[in-house]
Amino acid sequence: RDATTQWAARSKPVMASPTPPTTALVGTASCTGKRPATDIAESETTACKRLSNVVPAESAPSTAAAPVDSTANSSSTGASMIDAIIAAAPKLIAAIRSSGKCVKVAEKVASLLEEGRVKPSNAGAVFEILTAAVEDPTRWRKPAMRPAFRRLFC
Repeated sequence: RDATTQWAARSKPVMASPTPPTTALVGTASCTGKRPATDIAESETTACKRLSNVVPAESAPSTAAAPVDSTANSSSTGASMIDAIIAAAPKLIAAIRSSGKCVKVAEKVASLLEEGRVKPSNAGAVFEILTAAVEDPTRWRKPAMRPAFRRLFC
C-alpha cells in the first residue's frame, strides 16, 4: 500500500451535522442522543396512564377491600407495586421451595414476568425467587409440575 491509501484507511469519516429539532421525527433520537421535548412529554403521559391501571401483585387483605383511588399519584402506585414484590419475596422463596406450593408460586411469578411488573428496582427479589426454584431441579421432573416450570423458565 502507498502512504495515501494508509492515511485514508486511518482517517475517521466526517459526521453530518445533527438534524434540527423541528425536522426530527417524533420518537427518534437526534445525533446528539437526546430526544425532542415533545417526545419526552408524550412518554411521561403514557407512563402515567399505564401505571394508574396496574394493580399491585400482592396486597394485604385490608387494602383489597378498599376501592382503588384513580387520582392517586402514579409514582406512589409504582413504588407500592415494587415494594409489594420485594416484601413478598421471602414468603414466595419459602413457598417455591416446598413441593406442595411450588406450582402455584411458579404461576404467580410467571404472571408477574409476563405482565411486565418486574423492574430493575425489584429484579433482585425476583431472581432470588428463580434461584430458589432451581435449587432442587429433580422436583420439576414430575409430570404435574412440568407446565409450571416451562411457563416460568422457557
